[in-house]
Amino acid sequence: MSKELTVLGTPYTYPETGDRKWGDDASEWAQAITDVVGTLAPPGFIPQTTFDIQDNILTFSDIDGALFDSLVVQSFRMQFYVTRTDGVVSYTETGVIEGAYTGSEWDYGISGIGDSGIELQVTSAGQVQYKSSSVGGTYSGTMTFSATVSQV
Repeated sequence: MSKELTVLGTPYTYPETGDRKWGDDASEWAQAITDVVGTLAPPGFIPQTTFDIQDNILTFSDIDGALFDSLVVQSFRMQFYVTRTDGVVSYTETGVIEGAYTGSEWDYGISGIGDSGIELQVTSAGQVQYKSSSVGGTYSGTMTFSATVSQV
C-alpha cells in the first residue's frame, strides 16, 4: 500500500509503514523535501560550516563563508567552535559574535570560553577575519560556525 504526497504541486508515491522495495520513491520524495526546506532559510543565514584555521597568521585573514552583506542582513549571531592542536596538546574555544549594522559599519561584540590562540574581528564590509598564534608541532586547526540573521 502507498500514499500520495505532494510537494510544490508534484505528486510523489510514498510507502506506508512495512512496505518494501520503495527506496527510489522514498529517496525522490526526501530530495524534494530537502530542496524545499533549503529555500526556507533567510538570505544571509549561514548553515554549519567548517573552515581550516592556519597556524601563525599575523595579519587578519578572511574566514571563508563568514560574510554578512549589509544590503541583506541587519544583524547576526554567529556561534563558533575552534580547536587547534600541535599533535599533543589541544587548544579549544567556543563563543558567539553578535553584530548589528549601524548604517556605515558593523558594531559587534565577541564573547567566548576557552583560549584557542585566535583573535577575531568583523570588517566594515561584514567579513569575519582571524589572526592566530603559533602552535607548531604537527598542526591542525578548524573552526566550525553557523549564523542566524535578521534581515533588512
